[in-house]
Amino acid sequence: MEDLIEAEELEGFPGAPFTGAIVEAVGARIRAEAGWHIAPKVTETVEIWTDGGISTILPSLRIVEVTAVRDADTNREIRGWRVNKDTGVLRCRGGVWPEVIEVDLVHGYDACPPELLAVAASRSQQISSGGVKAEALGGHSITFDTGEPVSSVPAVARYRLHWRP
Repeated sequence: MEDLIEAEELEGFPGAPFTGAIVEAVGARIRAEAGWHIAPKVTETVEIWTDGGISTILPSLRIVEVTAVRDADTNREIRGWRVNKDTGVLRCRGGVWPEVIEVDLVHGYDACPPELLAVAASRSQQISSGGVKAEALGGHSITFDTGEPVSSVPAVARYRLHWRP
């Protein structure tokens, strides 16, 4: 899968340029906190354990298209479903879902949302500086910034799945 952010996208932010390795690590951390890949748009098959009801939730906050749904045990195509792209709810019309389904879908943003670029630049700058928050010369004091958890940053919270598949 492509990286969430490329180092070139952070040019112009304080502390740039950042190495590709730092930006890759920051992007991976944001994705882990969000619980899904966010960007770029991908086509993939996801396996979902259902509760046997008529609705289940897809592990994405940006559904572009669902192309197929199958019973994961029998590989039988399931017809008569409907997806709400805004909420990610997949509904089985005329029955209930089997225990495990496979869903072929296209999801994600075309590119990393701009507000997440600012978070990534801030995190990259923190890593590049070695996490030093403050230094003092006379008393030889160095304070390290342990960093705010990415999930507590409001911009990241808007892209976080509020449940885990």
